[in-house]
Amino acid sequence: MQSLPHFIQSLKSLELNIYIISTNLEPLMLNHSLPLDLEERLLTPEIRERIDLMTSQLEALNQLLTPLIKPLKQKTTIKRKEPMTGYASFKIDEPPIIKQGFYKQLSFEDILRNTEKEIKPVRRQKPFSYEGECLNCGAPNDYIYAHTKTQNMCKVCKQTFTLKKTYHEEITHHCPHCENKLELQHIRKDYDVMTCHNYRCSFYLENKRALKDGEFNHLMINDTQYKLRYHFRLFNFTMASLKDNHRLSIQSKINLDKIHHSKYTLGLCLTYYINYGLSSRKTAQILKEVHGLELTHQTVVNYAEAAASITESLNVLYPYKLSDTITFDETYIKVMGKSNYVFFGSDTTQKIITSYRIFDQRTTLNAVTTLHETFSKYKVLPEQLNIVTDGNPIYNAAQVFFKLNDIHFDLYQVIGVKNSDDTSRTWRSFKQAEERLNRTYKFNYHGTNGYGSLRNANIYISLFVTFYNFLRRHSSLKYRRPIELDFLSSDDLMPNQWLKIMDYTTLLFDGVHYQA
Repeated sequence: MQSLPHFIQSLKSLELNIYIISTNLEPLMLNHSLPLDLEERLLTPEIRERIDLMTSQLEALNQLLTPLIKPLKQKTTIKRKEPMTGYASFKIDEPPIIKQGFYKQLSFEDILRNTEKEIKPVRRQKPFSYEGECLNCGAPNDYIYAHTKTQNMCKVCKQTFTLKKTYHEEITHHCPHCENKLELQHIRKDYDVMTCHNYRCSFYLENKRALKDGEFNHLMINDTQYKLRYHFRLFNFTMASLKDNHRLSIQSKINLDKIHHSKYTLGLCLTYYINYGLSSRKTAQILKEVHGLELTHQTVVNYAEAAASITESLNVLYPYKLSDTITFDETYIKVMGKSNYVFFGSDTTQKIITSYRIFDQRTTLNAVTTLHETFSKYKVLPEQLNIVTDGNPIYNAAQVFFKLNDIHFDLYQVIGVKNSDDTSRTWRSFKQAEERLNRTYKFNYHGTNGYGSLRNANIYISLFVTFYNFLRRHSSLKYRRPIELDFLSSDDLMPNQWLKIMDYTTLLFDGVHYQA
């Protein structure tokens, strides 16, 4: 007796044959290519009776099966997507145990200060292709020479290094809970993630026991939502290397004492270009149609570059008096048609911009660099330093880096637009103030129609920070400036205030340009 699976297979075979016959007959009939003898054989009464008999039997079978399948269709419900599990929160584990020949890292300046003999730069006899600094102590390129074909040697710290990532056998990182050697798990752009893979590690077992029943079942499907193992981030940059990242002094070949127009015209250019966010072309047009001054838009850009080369020192070296709460955020701009990101740090209580950086990506190194620039504004870091950011995990990784370098602060991340937790309710006002700073800058940025180069973007943002910190009156400060300078009178027109700011900077930081 034929089994039911064989019967189903026979039905499928019958269906396939019927389909093939029908698809072959139709074009032959339309083209009148069907032979007469074959047509007569197909239309015989015997074949027609067999087809009719088969059709009636199949219809009878369908009448028997339809009542049986109908209840099953009614019970079938639409499969809904399971609610999305939230991302695992960023957790910081304690530092690992470092074994064997680990040496304490010193900076280039500390080594020169403590050495008895003068360390002279390398006298090169052959070309040297490496143009960077020492990755261990931050010594300049003049003190580095080729040790082997793949390694460089630093004459100051006596350490070798290579640009290729290697994990030296002499330095190993071990889990602080089970002392198992950490293994490389992920290679990120600015750091490597080391993980303890010991299944008997107390840290792993405790986290696994703490899972609820539903979470434990979900762990079998998606284990990336839960952090069970010990993690350590091994950063591939140091505090010594931060000072040379992405920061170049704004230099200008233009001598403002020899310009063809008056200094007041220079102040007018900066007022329209920076204060009111007009493009260089509109600034030149207003100067011509309103003030009767013939300037090209390139002259406006050149004046801005020369002014920024002076006021940058004021932005960076002025002795700010900052509070213990700093807010950080980033916003995007277009440079040569491509997205770049402005990292702002500001004391939102006093309306002082503490750091401003333009990067092509939002990475951990860029966040660390921005925070480091703000920390350098303090003579002594507050004991209770509060940092407020959005939910971007690069700030969590930055906190890990500073913690490893004995710089501690509390990080508060305001996520979303609703106050769904205590952190958002407490610190949202700071985050909103930072968003308003972004909006103020973007208002000026839109007037420039983007930037043609990263250099022009840095020039503009440097002048914007000077205006924001020293010249702009803020309604939240009862229309006072964030930093009140005695020589700026309320009766002075804005062009004259710009000129006084530049004269003050020249006297205060004569010949000093910020070198990272």
